[in-house]
Amino acid sequence: MLFVSLILISCSTAPLTGRRQLKMVSDEAVAQSSISQYNQMIAELRQNNLLANNTADGQKNKSNWKKNL
Repeated sequence: MLFVSLILISCSTAPLTGRRQLKMVSDEAVAQSSISQYNQMIAELRQNNLLANNTADGQKNKSNWKKNL
């Protein structure tokens, strides 16, 4: 019974839908983890020269993207 009560207390309401949700990890923790993993992936790809912007096509796309800003 105590376990069920704790689960119900820890539920929050989703702002857009109004539905109740159980959050095991905070939004901030998820965002921080995502940023960390993304940066690690980019560093590994850059180290192995696998990023698209390191190629001729990537440079062309990058210059086209800047023109459209």
